[in-house]
Amino acid sequence: MAKRKEITFSAYITIDGAEPVPWESLSEKEIEDVKKQMSKNLSERMSAYFTAHPEQYDLI
Repeated sequence: MAKRKEITFSAYITIDGAEPVPWESLSEKEIEDVKKQMSKNLSERMSAYFTAHPEQYDLI
């Protein structure tokens, strides 16, 4: 079989509307802050969704 070409990627993130930067370029503190903000955003969105669609909560 022919060997497939390896897939590569680069992850970028935009913080506070600034230009996107590579994830790898963030400091440990910046990564910690970004993860906290992402967790907060996800929690807020899920809470809003399940408040609007309580019947969906029983399906999880």
